[in-house]
Parts: sequence; structure tokens; C-alpha cells
Amino acid sequence: MATFGERIRALRIKINISQQELADELGYKTFTTVSKWEANASVPPGKELIKLSSFFDVSTDYLLGLENQPLKYTVGDIHNTVE
Repeated sequence: MATFGERIRALRIKINISQQELADELGYKTFTTVSKWEANASVPPGKELIKLSSFFDVSTDYLLGLENQPLKYTVGDIHNTVE
């Protein structure tokens, strides 16, 4: 199973932004914090985790490795619920 850092890195690369660009989006002055996350040297506090989840449009559980699907519910699940 992918680590938190691996997931952040993969999501960042998927949308083609640099560590500095992600840091800028989150309000950090340098890329150092993002670099530490990707190296699994640290994990963001709760509020930052929520910002990351929102930015990448994935669940916090996915980021933390508790779920293998980026979102808890798939579009198909939502469609079936509505019917």
C-alpha cells in the first residue's frame, strides 16, 4: 500500500505541479514542507490534511492510506443511491 508521501507525490505529478506550486496553493513560503511530506519525514496537521484533500479532490482516508479508492463513494454508488 502506498504511503502518505507517495500518494501526495503521485497526485501532485498527476496534475503536473511542482512542490513549490503546491506549497503556494497551501499558503507555505517554500516547498520544504511539501518535500518533507513526500519523503514521509512528517505528516500535515488536520487542517492541512483537509486542505490537501480538498485541493486534490480525494478523501483524507485515501491520503492517509486507510482507503485504496481516492473517494469513499464512486459516481456509480451515488447514482445507485439516487435511483
